[in-house]
This record gives sequence, C-alpha cells and structure tokens, in this order.
Amino acid sequence: MIAPIAVLLRSATAIALLACFGATASAMTRSNLVYELFWKLRTDVGTPGPRYGHALAYDSDRGVTVFFGGEYSVIGGDPEYFNDTWEYDGATWRPITTDGPVPDPRSRHAMCYDSALRKVILFGGKNDSAYFNDVWNYESTGPQRGRWIHRSLSLGPGPLAGHTMVYDSFRAVAIVAGGTPDQFVPNHRQTQAIWEWHNDTSQWFLRGEYLGYRDSDLGSGLTGQMMIYDYQRHQALVFGGAGPHGLNIVGSDDGYVITENSVERLRCGPPVSEGAMVYDGYHDMYFGFGGNESGFNRDFEPQQPRPKQEMILWPAYDGFPCFSPPLEVGEVEFDFYQSSILVRPNDRAQCAMVYDEKRRVTVLLGGVGGTRYSDTWELVTRDLREAWVRFNYTGREVGTGDLPFSTIAKGLAGVAPAGTLKINAGSTLETPHLVDPVTIQAIGGPVIIGRR
Repeated sequence: MIAPIAVLLRSATAIALLACFGATASAMTRSNLVYELFWKLRTDVGTPGPRYGHALAYDSDRGVTVFFGGEYSVIGGDPEYFNDTWEYDGATWRPITTDGPVPDPRSRHAMCYDSALRKVILFGGKNDSAYFNDVWNYESTGPQRGRWIHRSLSLGPGPLAGHTMVYDSFRAVAIVAGGTPDQFVPNHRQTQAIWEWHNDTSQWFLRGEYLGYRDSDLGSGLTGQMMIYDYQRHQALVFGGAGPHGLNIVGSDDGYVITENSVERLRCGPPVSEGAMVYDGYHDMYFGFGGNESGFNRDFEPQQPRPKQEMILWPAYDGFPCFSPPLEVGEVEFDFYQSSILVRPNDRAQCAMVYDEKRRVTVLLGGVGGTRYSDTWELVTRDLREAWVRFNYTGREVGTGDLPFSTIAKGLAGVAPAGTLKINAGSTLETPHLVDPVTIQAIGGPVIIGRR
C-alpha cells in the first residue's frame, strides 16, 4: 500500500530527507553515479572583451577572480596587447580603476594568489617589443579600485613568457616552472628551470640549488604547459606543454609532480599545450580544458585531431594520473539533466580558468581557436549525494548549481543511493507519494507529516 504523506514546511530553514532507496529504475540505471558536471554559459555578467593569453587568479579572501591583460588580433593581423584589470564575483565582471603605475601591456604572463600576504602575484609575459621579468603585486583598495605594486628584484628566471606559476600555500612561496626565455637569448629554447619566488622578501631561488635534491627541473624544457597546486597533498603538478622552440613538438604525454623535496617525472598525462587546468579541492578533482596539439598557433583549426576537450583526474585513486577510475566505472557524467545535446565551450587554446572556492564552480574566460572568445563559462559539479528541492527557486543553493529539482519525487530519483535530499522549508505544500523507505529528519523549524 502506498501511503500519502503530506509534508508541510513552515520555516525558512531546511529539513533533510535521508533516502534509503529500493531498486527503482533511476537508481538501477545510475547506481554508481556520484558526480554530475555541466557547463553554464554566463551571458548576464559582462566581459572584459575578446582575449587570449590573459591570466586569472582567484582571491580566496574576497571571493573574487582577478583578471589582467592578454591580447587580441583579427585573423591574420598583428595583435594588440592590454594591461587592464577586472574582477568577477559571480554576478558581473567589473573594470578596476587602478591608482599609480600598472604593468606594461602583455600576454602569456602568469598570476597566482598569495594567501599569506593577501595579494595577487604577477610575473613575466611578452608583447611585440619585449619579454618581461618583472614581478607585481595587486591588491584591492576599495569598491572597483585597486593598485599594482612593482616589486624590487634580485636575480631570477629572467624574461619569460608561456611559463606557469602557482602558490604553494603550505610553504608560502610561488613556484614558477618552464616558459620561453627572451627571444634574444642564444638558442631561444624552452627553459627546464623551476624557480621559487618569496613574496615577503622579494627573493628568487632556483630549486635544486638551495634545496639540494635530485631531478630538480622539467627535463628538456617546456612552455605552454598547465600547472596546478594540490593543497591537500602539498604538491604542484605540471601537465602537457611544448618544446623545444621551433619544432612545435608537444611534450609527449609526460608530467611532473613537484613536492617540497623532489621533482618526479610522470610517464603519462595529457598531450596538450596552451590549455588550462584547476584543482577543485572541495571535490578533490583536477579538471583541464582546451589546448592545442600543434604548438603555438593562435589560428589553429578547431577541426584538427585534438586531445579530449575535458579532462578529469582524481588524485585519490590508485594509478593516478595514468588511470582515473570514476570515468570508467560510471561515477561521473556530463549534463545528465540539462540536455541531450551537451552545452559546452568551443575548442580553444590560451584560455584561462580558476576554481571559485566560495561558489564551488570553475570559471573559464576567453581564448582563441579561429575565433577570439570573450565568453564566460562556469563548470558546476553537482554532488548527487546531496541534492536540493526548492519550489520557489530564486538563487543558487550549494549542491545543486542552477538546477534544483522541482518535486520531491524527482529529487529522490536524482540523489545518489544513501545520499541526502534537502528541501527548502516553507517552499511547498506538496503531498508526495513515496514508495521507497525514507527517513525524514527535521533540521530546524516546524514540520508536519501526515494528512492535513
């Protein structure tokens, strides 16, 4: 017998339904599914304009993404370089009025966020007349205002472009890897060096020379690689890249793991240059997007054979990164609810991404792939072990992205086995018919169960 249960929610707080599923059709077809990923094109947030070779850094203290520079050109034309600063809070891109000097216009520079000093770090880059070896710090000074601070330099990597930089929050240093040296340097090859920038003392250190460990560089040299910092495991990772200069050879499928005491070479990884990658620490996931198989060509053909557009790596699994189980066993899926035709960004290189820790989404901006892109995309990771039902939905709830379930029945079918279904209190007088055993736990506020 199916007993009707009326759930009357009269509070602005939430209750949780802890579902213990029977063998329903949806549970059988998606029994292993834990994460669902979907892209959302943000057409309502404005844009800094079409750019590639720009850089982003996520300010975790203020919960905003900081943008600087990049370039733009018509197809076949000479590029124009920029030195504007913008911030994105998830609602809109806002141009920043800067007080005092700013870095020169540039592209293919690198940025990261110093969480100890609460400043963005910018290093290097290039334009048509120069390669740069300068270091700048950026900080907000008020609503839509900020300033760039030029740091004094000791000896360091020298002028570089196409390098990568991450902030090691465990040791409070910025790690700079690879890149293309100044075009006037003899042989003009990609550098294999790994440097550390101590932002508090304005000092550079070449790894290996002062730490004294083996294998302290990136083999024969790389540029245009992807790099992330895994703060849970206290390690930086380098994937892909290309070199040596002039041959347009993608750096096989190797990668590197940089820890405090070593640099270990991986014998597998994504064979792609000029892509983007982030570390989603909330879901413990590495996510990469885009790139180029043909070296350094701003007008590459998107129809050429290319590496997989989205790349998901799970460092918690044995065999990482050569084997990433969730994709093979069906625990991860793109766009199950949104559409039978997947919505995602077009092929592109020289785009930039950050992981927004406050909103738990990956932010992608711009890039180039025949077309010069100005679009903003967000990648939402829906954890199906926690799903929301909200009937008068007006905003974003943690755990759902932008697509909460519209009925309790759909919510029960969508949440993973043994997961949690949360209902926004005060949002419905729905009388659901439940066929699976369900435990209803009141987290707060009055709840009435039964006939009304």
